[in-house]
Amino acid sequence: MRSRIFVHLTLTLMVCCLTSGQASAQSTEVSVKELMDLQGLLDRQAWDEAIAQSVALLKIEPGNPSVLYGKSFAFYKKGEYEASIEAALQTTDAGHVAFIAWYGIANAYAQLGKADEAFDALDKAILSGYGNYTGMLEDPEFEPLHSDPRWNELPGPFEIKSRIMADEGSILYALVLPDDFDPNMTYPALIGMPPGDGTVGPTKGALNWWWGHQAARAGWIVAVLVRPPTWTDPIGDRYLVEMLDELQAMYNIEGGKFHIAGSSGGGPSAVHAAIRNPQRFHSLTLLPGYPNGVDFNQLVALKDMKVRMYVGALDNNWRREMQRTYETLQTYGCDVTLTISEGEKHYLYSLRGRRLMEKMEALRVKDQKEESGE
Repeated sequence: MRSRIFVHLTLTLMVCCLTSGQASAQSTEVSVKELMDLQGLLDRQAWDEAIAQSVALLKIEPGNPSVLYGKSFAFYKKGEYEASIEAALQTTDAGHVAFIAWYGIANAYAQLGKADEAFDALDKAILSGYGNYTGMLEDPEFEPLHSDPRWNELPGPFEIKSRIMADEGSILYALVLPDDFDPNMTYPALIGMPPGDGTVGPTKGALNWWWGHQAARAGWIVAVLVRPPTWTDPIGDRYLVEMLDELQAMYNIEGGKFHIAGSSGGGPSAVHAAIRNPQRFHSLTLLPGYPNGVDFNQLVALKDMKVRMYVGALDNNWRREMQRTYETLQTYGCDVTLTISEGEKHYLYSLRGRRLMEKMEALRVKDQKEESGE
């Protein structure tokens, strides 16, 4: 199981390192051909040669995450688990590959019989964005953990639910509740608009990457809405308000208002929702997103809302539109920031895992302090 997972993930790593943000600025020395040559050695199970090649490539470019993970895997297949862990640990700070590294580390600790360390690494893999729960549970490399009660307590995927609306239409959504949820407690709440075409797949991706177990661990309630084509028309407005009302009736929502976030195709939906219902939201986060299809003059509705915008420096069209959005919001006196991530394209790997929720938690704390006059 792990070898099949590894082949796919290593190729993904190579693409990430050479074309995406955080790593592209660091991956100017090791070429695609050299990485593919390394992959070929791994495919042929030439473990010693792969380790030697990794050592040579790391002299050219120390810290290359693809090379380090290839080295880690070769050591793993040789049964040298401590060396495998040592190499993989050097990649866990790379936002776009951290979940892969932690998964491999968990494999190695399982083989060493170190259950505590293995479960800790699995937890970090999930919080970093790992979402192949079926593959994890079926991975034979984790058999040494199966007799541990914690194996049956591992988190799984969130259920996509259907809700019938007042007009008998329906929407799909996923609901995330905090770990150790207490119905008598008050919690911050987020409405998430996922990327993509409004289908279930991107919604599951958004849960794995940002708003699933990461939010539950941080103590947030999250409703991720599967974005149908109607979010930006009157029917979508009505459905959104109906969902907000239901969530507020069911849970104690901090401050009586929500936070809202949208990514890529979900960005315009989030902007539209915030403009139409500014009294319902503490903040708006776009990663990336801008008011596509909305008159920019309507952005004045967000003047009292905190807006946080993130875009890749190489995402040229989106960066230009988000710069325009940022400047417009500034003219209205909005508390707005625009973070341009150097080297990144459309999908912001630097925000994957707990990073986004950490930023949203900091924004929430700032909002609370301002509202209390601190």
